[in-house]
Amino acid sequence: MAEIIVTPPLKDATVKSARPEENFGVVFYLGVGRAGSNVERALIQFPLAGIPAGAVLLAAYLNLRLYENVYCGQTKEVALYRVLEPWEEYRVNFCNQPSYDPAPLSTVPLTRQIGGWISWDVSGVVRDWLTGTYPNYGFLVKVEDENRLSLVRFYSRECSCSACWPQLLVSYTYTERVCCEPLFREETETVTTGDTDQGSTPRDLSTWRTVTVLITNRGSNPAVVQGEISADGITWLSQGRTVMLAGGESYLFVPQVFLRYARVRYRSAFSGSPTTLVITSQFQS
Repeated sequence: MAEIIVTPPLKDATVKSARPEENFGVVFYLGVGRAGSNVERALIQFPLAGIPAGAVLLAAYLNLRLYENVYCGQTKEVALYRVLEPWEEYRVNFCNQPSYDPAPLSTVPLTRQIGGWISWDVSGVVRDWLTGTYPNYGFLVKVEDENRLSLVRFYSRECSCSACWPQLLVSYTYTERVCCEPLFREETETVTTGDTDQGSTPRDLSTWRTVTVLITNRGSNPAVVQGEISADGITWLSQGRTVMLAGGESYLFVPQVFLRYARVRYRSAFSGSPTTLVITSQFQS
């Protein structure tokens, strides 16, 4: 059996009903519940590329470290939900938050807890993500009854203390294939360009021999794209040339130098003229 802790998450953010058009992707906490007339929810997504293809999942737990329990003494049910569409850490707000499956994945009651780790069993949905049953757009965290005073906050990946970052604990079994046909995985992401540079979901290349990324402009406006690589998923280096991609055109990005992570940097070619890009990553062992 193998066990890994995936941290920090790929992205996380809080949305607030009292400031519905404001983004809180840079704050150090993830807010969940009601305080006064304000309702807070949290979004969080973890990369799964570090789990080898063909692994058999045994268990997975989302662990969040409690920062504050505002209404300590009042029981609140904190639930996780499966997000159904892409979202952007530094653009998401209460008005444009992604849709989610209304069936809770896991629920944990909180009453008098102050500090420490809170865990949810997410084995089922992580297994579905790994097998391709559903795309991985992450979790929505909220209290089940948002009409009651219930605000709690957890540390986000923006916290200065890495020991407090959100974690995804995954245990699995894996039998290495000695003489078999190559393993293959495909991951697709759809993004919308803006006037400033953004990065696609980083892909972990460490368990794959060959990686190819196809960027296709599905819209009518042109976009500017470039491949990037990184050793730590934080500091990025340009790889290859910068390309102006017209509507309907495609560009193939193949990393020529090995670093652990790769992504695509993209933006609109002209101010106020967004377009839709489909980024397809194919991996072969």
